[in-house]
Order: sequence, then structure tokens, then C-alpha cells
Amino acid sequence: MKAIGFSNVLVAAVASTAMATGLYFSSSATATTTSQGKPQLSQLFTGDRRMITTYGRGIASATAEKAEIRLYFNRPETYLEDGSLSPNEPIARAEMQRIVETLMAAGVAEDAVEIDLNPSEPYYYGPSGANLVVTLLDPTQEEIDRILQIAQAINLDDENLYYNYSNNYCSLEDVTGLENEARISAIEDARRRIDAMAGALGVRVMDVLAAVEVHSYTPISTSCYPADNSISGDDGRPTVQIELGILVTYGIR
Repeated sequence: MKAIGFSNVLVAAVASTAMATGLYFSSSATATTTSQGKPQLSQLFTGDRRMITTYGRGIASATAEKAEIRLYFNRPETYLEDGSLSPNEPIARAEMQRIVETLMAAGVAEDAVEIDLNPSEPYYYGPSGANLVVTLLDPTQEEIDRILQIAQAINLDDENLYYNYSNNYCSLEDVTGLENEARISAIEDARRRIDAMAGALGVRVMDVLAAVEVHSYTPISTSCYPADNSISGDDGRPTVQIELGILVTYGIR
């Protein structure tokens, strides 16, 4: 079977990939509008060339510079005799301050803890909730774990307040270098895949005809990743990960 493709095949493949995955594409696959008002994909015309296309994935990690630990607290639910849910009193600042003092005794600076008595989330736990936001600079995994252990102990020490769960965010001030590492890794991965495909097809890889960068990362992770031993001198510190992909088409002979 001949490995022959045309530009309209490539455009259709990219468009269907975008719709199926919900991925965001950079300007090399931007949507444009013709004078007739019909949307098209631009900058993907490769001519009537023999080609193969693959997707490369790159992941890069770096030691986190800042961690934000958001602790969610709620009242226990109680029910009335008719089976309806009893309304709870809002959590008072003094109740949260006791937790802050416990964190301070464990070595957390007072100005690193913020009390939020009117959180917008999690709305599904009702209005009687409150958050503590702990911000750590150059955090270690041990510090994060200790804060979570203190929060979890609230369930044992306070009958009127309980720790629900936490969201932990780790970040870098500048992700440019890490983004480029992920980009290079994605390009290398795409090339390895293309070489394997070409070997299986019995063809020779030529020049790059088109490439689309696929952004699927954020400079703030949804969680703080465990320490990466491949990063020298991380000292047990959590890491931030960035993922970036590239859809690349090569000519073949």
C-alpha cells in the first residue's frame, strides 16, 4: 500500500483530532474566515506530497519554587427528627485561628497562612465551610505532608469542625525554560516515532512539511508532584511538570 497523503487529508486529520481531544492549537493551525465567511484551517497546505504524520509528547520537570496548600473545613452534618438537614452555624474566625496556631507551632510562619471564611468552593458542601490557604516558598515534600497531617488531626480533636480535603498547587515564577525543555522532548519523541513508522513502511524520511504545537500544560500543576530524583539537588522538594505536544508531518521518499 502506498504511503501517499494530500493536504486535505492532513487538514481533516488535524481538525478531527482537535474536535475529538479538545486540544488547543497554536497559530500554525489557526482558524481563519474566507471572504465568503467559511471557516478554514490555515498554514497547513503541504501540496501533493508523499508524507507521514505523527504526534510527539514531551514532559519536563523542575523543582517547585512555591506551593499553595488550600485546606477545606466544614461542619459535621446533623439531621432533625423529621429527617431534614439541620442548618449549621458558619465557622468562626476564632475556630480557624486555633488551627493557624497549631500550624505555627509546627514551624509555619503566621504570614504564610490566610483564613478564608467565605470560600466560593466547594459549593456542594454547603455554606458552613471555611478554607485555610498556606503558602510556602521553596517548599519541601516533608513540609507539605506535615501540614496535611495537622489538618487531618482536626477530625480527631474537634467534634464541631472537620477537615474535608485539600488542593495543593506548585508553581514556578517563570516557566519559559521548562516549556522549551518539554518542546524539545516532544520534537525528539516525534522524530523517533517517525523513524519507526518509516522503517515499518520501507520509506525514507525527508524534510518537515508541517508542524502544529499542542499546548496541554499549565504553569501551575493541579497537584505537587513528588520529588524528582533526576533533578540534582532537589533535596526532597516537590516538582512542577509541563507537558507539550507536537503534531508533525514529514515528507517521505
